Amino acid sequence: MLEILAHSGPARLGVWHLEDKKIPTPNFLLNITSSTSRLKHEVYITPYWMRTSKAPVVVHYGTLGVGAKIRRFGILPSAGFGLDIHRELAELGVEKTLALAEQFPEHGAIIEGGKYPELRERAARKLASRRLLCIANGAKLCQRPRLLVEVVTRVREAVSPNTVLYLPGAPLALFPVLAYMGVDLLDASYAISSALRGFYLTPYESYPLDRMKELPCTCEVCIANDKERLQNSLPLLVKHNIAMLRGVMADIRESMRTGKFIKLVEMSANASTQAKAALRILYREKYEFLEKYTPMAP
Repeated sequence: MLEILAHSGPARLGVWHLEDKKIPTPNFLLNITSSTSRLKHEVYITPYWMRTSKAPVVVHYGTLGVGAKIRRFGILPSAGFGLDIHRELAELGVEKTLALAEQFPEHGAIIEGGKYPELRERAARKLASRRLLCIANGAKLCQRPRLLVEVVTRVREAVSPNTVLYLPGAPLALFPVLAYMGVDLLDASYAISSALRGFYLTPYESYPLDRMKELPCTCEVCIANDKERLQNSLPLLVKHNIAMLRGVMADIRESMRTGKFIKLVEMSANASTQAKAALRILYREKYEFLEKYTPMAP
């Protein structure tokens, strides 16, 4: 469960208790791949078929059909049919996902429902007491700010305050505004896929490495290597990109502690069209959601 230490609007500074570890949140799950297997982090995520000695780890069980393999704590399989699907298919996906979740009440689950916020909310209410919930189609939702805001705020309101909310696939530039909406966990999939495409991340922008003249970062990777070496080493580029995620997350948590988080959110939103649009929609259309978590002056 999540222990909430402080609020900054709907954002939650907390500690997630998992496998006898105390994980500060907001945070990101480090996806275990061949390029990240040697990197140290506070919490990992891995597909059910991959063996690892990393801990603590969240197992992602994928799609329906692996029920017999569900043992370790993780995110249960779901009947995911995509985002832009007919309502009947979205409803079927929700029903099948919830039916399996009933068999494993101690595990995390996925909130399905396609592009229909009311279906997402219905699923969230059925799963409201889970320790961990994952919002399906995270990467695609991030490309559609209005739908992203509607889904995340409805889900956050529907579930327990102590439920950890995870949205996979988000770009780094959206981390602050997603944390502002109450998302507790993101992941490293965007940083890894960016490296695979040859993109070098900075806190709020990504650049094609082959067109860069110099490295603007002072992380241990960039201090010890030049641009050419990063171009020829996927593990080094991945390590740098992951370092950017760590820095942004640490900045998010520290700004919450010091009362400067909203300033960080607004500044970072200027670097991303999607983040700027999501924040504008939040301010204009989700006033009651924001007001609920904002102390009123006497």
